[in-house]
Amino acid sequence: MPERPKLLFLIPDLGLGGSQKVLSVLLRNLTKGKFDISLCVLIEPGVFFDSVPDEVHKINLRISRVRYSAWGIYKVIRRTQPDLVFVFDVNHLNLFVGIISFFLSRKIKYVTREAVVLSTFIDNYPKYKRFLWGLYRFSFTRFNLIICQSFYMRDDLIKNFRVPSKMIRVINNPLEVKRILDNSKEQISTEKKAGFNIVAVGRIVYVKGFDLLIESLNLIKNLNFHLTIIGEKTPENPGYKDYIISLIEKYNLDENISFVGYTINPHKHIANSDLLVISSRTEAFSNVAIEANALGVPVVAFNSPGGMAEIIEEGVNGWLVTSGDIKSLAKTIFAVSQLKINSQEIARYTKKRYDAPFIIPQYEQAITEVL
Repeated sequence: MPERPKLLFLIPDLGLGGSQKVLSVLLRNLTKGKFDISLCVLIEPGVFFDSVPDEVHKINLRISRVRYSAWGIYKVIRRTQPDLVFVFDVNHLNLFVGIISFFLSRKIKYVTREAVVLSTFIDNYPKYKRFLWGLYRFSFTRFNLIICQSFYMRDDLIKNFRVPSKMIRVINNPLEVKRILDNSKEQISTEKKAGFNIVAVGRIVYVKGFDLLIESLNLIKNLNFHLTIIGEKTPENPGYKDYIISLIEKYNLDENISFVGYTINPHKHIANSDLLVISSRTEAFSNVAIEANALGVPVVAFNSPGGMAEIIEEGVNGWLVTSGDIKSLAKTIFAVSQLKINSQEIARYTKKRYDAPFIIPQYEQAITEVL
């Protein structure tokens, strides 16, 4: 029997995050026996770690921050001797791997999956913008393939980082539709609120635009609505949640808005809602949008930089609004509240596009072609 190709997946952690969720889905659904797979988590295991199949060799470096991980990554690659290193880029991880690759065997292939619209992401670091721009351009030359979640992300890399189009593959995020449906059946601790139930999901940080959502809801107080926000503040914008709470109090929306915090199972709350709203200022490719659609819940979203326009088919599974336009957002939310939604059709449409049996073979083909 021929020896199976050895793959090493690298990620900072398997906590509650979009990239972390995608990697956990990928590892659970790759064809059994096709690859010899190792997973290296740099910082801490996270909530998805235990769901990784037993046949995957798990390594936990327990490093405090990604910036201190270079020596640990180098030793793991030397020890495991993979044919291919697959980097799930979170916290600039592919920059470190690009540099480390100079000191390792030239036979090793490298693949990275980008998690953000990179040019927009780098704008958050104005002091280091030119430095990061150059470092990413250099780092990408060390990879055999870059996987993007949307064509918008691909075009950003081609235009702004001089990445040849032949080096990029667009693969949408996979869903485990059956798992999502099973999760949605779990009971929630509170009863469904009367009226029109809206849900918003994500880290409570500036880029997610919860302030814009609350400003828009203030314009439609005549609608009997309730908004559930699933997520929690992070060190990224520590004062942003307090700002959100101050807006809620300012507009007397305390009875209309509640916070759930982080949960490993947002699907039970989404299934209990009539509409998901995504008010992000940028959104590479929204996992929660396609998860909501898998549950038959439509989406209203800003057409912000990223892949939302590639997810939403107007009037089929959702509606797009001009980015940052709170009046249009309010108007669209109100209009949707008056519609009869065909949830079964939304769910069918989504399963056909994103269910794991459709997406995972695209990952396997990309890996095989690089090898």
